[in-house]
Amino acid sequence: MESKEFDDLIKRYLDGTSTKEERDILYLWLINQTQQEQREWLPGEEEEVERRLRFKLKGLVDDARATHATPLLVRLRSWSAIAASILVLLAVGLWLFQQPVKQTTEVDQQAASAVLHKYPELVIRVDGNDYLIDSLPIGVDSYIGGLAVRKTSSNSLSYLDGAVNDGHMRHEAPVNHRLFVPKGKDFNITLADGSVAWLNTESMLEFPAVFAGSERKVTLSGEAFFEVASDKTHPFRVTTAEGAEVVATGTQFAVKAYHDEVEMYTTLVEGAITMSAEGESLAMRPNQQAVNRYGVSGIRVSTVDVKGIIAKKNGYFAFSKQDISSIMKDVSRWYDVDVYFQGEVSPRLFGGTFSKKRPLSELLEYFESVGNFKFKQKGRRIIVMS
Repeated sequence: MESKEFDDLIKRYLDGTSTKEERDILYLWLINQTQQEQREWLPGEEEEVERRLRFKLKGLVDDARATHATPLLVRLRSWSAIAASILVLLAVGLWLFQQPVKQTTEVDQQAASAVLHKYPELVIRVDGNDYLIDSLPIGVDSYIGGLAVRKTSSNSLSYLDGAVNDGHMRHEAPVNHRLFVPKGKDFNITLADGSVAWLNTESMLEFPAVFAGSERKVTLSGEAFFEVASDKTHPFRVTTAEGAEVVATGTQFAVKAYHDEVEMYTTLVEGAITMSAEGESLAMRPNQQAVNRYGVSGIRVSTVDVKGIIAKKNGYFAFSKQDISSIMKDVSRWYDVDVYFQGEVSPRLFGGTFSKKRPLSELLEYFESVGNFKFKQKGRRIIVMS
């Protein structure tokens, strides 16, 4: 790797645009640099690794600027030696800290994850400006991007009739708004056409402030339940970063399309929708669930009990024939914890509902009693022992 490439890699890391592979290279470099301290990184210490890496890299950049040193690799001793050390580490599998067990897909999903993690609060982003939803008063009109909205409860916002406002300029051309829902929260939003979207934790919805044209199009990353206002002449389209699409005119359905999972779930509660993915299209009927694996052709369809989908919308965990690995992904998002597995992951499937308002400890106690698991918790780290 040339020195300029390494300089660029550091810059991308510091401004939050580096890929996972690039971050892995830097993490390995940090481990190599700290070996002399006899320091071994343990599971759950990624935040400390992150802090120290940023500190070291930022210091190197600042020093280089102060001394006008070019290239930056002069400050890093010899890049060839560092690269050789990294290759040795990779070759012998010397990875002194472990990442949480999770599945990821391509760069688009990594980018979506990076964007979501920048927003620890409920935020709507318009034209580069962030509006904190928690700061808006309940029951009175507020303005987001010059558009009147009304916060109807602590976790709901309405754009309905927002196109008419008291002297504030209405956007003649549709302006897209982005709603970011962080870990540990959920939120519902009434769109300008009267459609309602209930967003689950760690989700993003992009939508026009005022629908215009021949269709109503929104983009989802994460999970949402949609109740679409009937309008047969203006189809409602939900698209995902992976290129899947759901089309409806007036119905109720749910879409689960998280960036760190390999499958997308579309469940129809009532009405009719058309679901498309990987070049295939499917007309769905109520109580059907379609599952498609990213990058793989073939949509799997099954009949499901939609009570669990409705329970999710109403603030519950709803597990239906899920293994502990899948369940702990949902737990990780809501309670904002990192989950690790020790030993073989049990294939046993579980079902049931559990209120998200209840403490994490109660949920873990429940699975210990019915699933023969043991959980060890230290701060934000949970180890699942089978």
